[in-house]
Amino acid sequence: MIWRKRDGLHPWLAVRYAEYWTLKLHGVLPDLAHCAGCGEPFAASDVRYAADSGVFCKRCDKPQGAVALSADDVALLSAFDKRPPAALAVSPERAKPGGALEALLRGSLETFAERRFRTYRHLRAATAGPGAGA
Repeated sequence: MIWRKRDGLHPWLAVRYAEYWTLKLHGVLPDLAHCAGCGEPFAASDVRYAADSGVFCKRCDKPQGAVALSADDVALLSAFDKRPPAALAVSPERAKPGGALEALLRGSLETFAERRFRTYRHLRAATAGPGAGA
């Protein structure tokens, strides 16, 4: 199935929104304002690295596989807190698999649940274009 704008909310944006609120409502959303390594607060312009164990500054040892969060990623996370998903003015590319938001949100959710979810594999296959591998 190929997603088209007229179909409504992009599936991966909906997934990231649901992950964010699941983590937040369970009280396990990583602190986005402070480094998980040293506890120092982030300035608006600071580079941040996302991993399943939190958000890290460039000065700290980051876990293997940590991915840089862009300013747009941080803004989207902030927008999740303030707006419903249909009201978000953002490119769905931000939410797609393999990005920093997946590393932080999916990683945190799977760490919290202590298991990997097969659902992601199925959603990836369902949203892939024709001829794309799953």
